Amino acid sequence: MHDFSSDYGNYEIDLDNSNAACNANYENNLDNYVENYKRVYSYCKIEQKKDKHCEGFHKFFGDKKYGD
Repeated sequence: MHDFSSDYGNYEIDLDNSNAACNANYENNLDNYVENYKRVYSYCKIEQKKDKHCEGFHKFFGDKKYGD
């Protein structure tokens, strides 16, 4: 969860900046980040699981959905 929260701000800035450098490796990392986020979001928010991973997810992301 910590990596998600640490990288979130950087990805958000990069995606808002049309001049940000984007290569295949960066794009792959971003795609993996988004897929992992969606998986954890679904597990914690939709399935409403209550484990330590979801506690961390809620702490770092609150009610943000991956489209926000």
